Amino acid sequence: MDQPPRVEMILRLDIIVNSFRFIGKTPEFQLGCIAHCATARSASELDQIEWVVYKSFEECQVFDTRMRSGALSSCMAAIPFVPLYKTKTFFGQSMKPSFLATRQRDLQEYFSRVTG
Repeated sequence: MDQPPRVEMILRLDIIVNSFRFIGKTPEFQLGCIAHCATARSASELDQIEWVVYKSFEECQVFDTRMRSGALSSCMAAIPFVPLYKTKTFFGQSMKPSFLATRQRDLQEYFSRVTG
């Protein structure tokens, strides 16, 4: 089995919010990640590394908070986080597929701005 090339630098990262699922009563969103990397194998050609993770909305909020308090905080000032829709979550609407589809679209827009 070939060893994957060592990543020297990630030049671009794309995040696509593909879908959502339920783990117990907690909805999770599938984030498809594609990193375009310069590797030790070739400085002129980019390698593409893909993976999928599932994250809850709360985990996305933690990511946003950390980005805003880290070294890139000045870049994050112009990027609003996803609307919280507090009245819908308070009245139990947050588990409905239509609400989660809206939240999925909102997260996609947010991650597109963060990685754009």
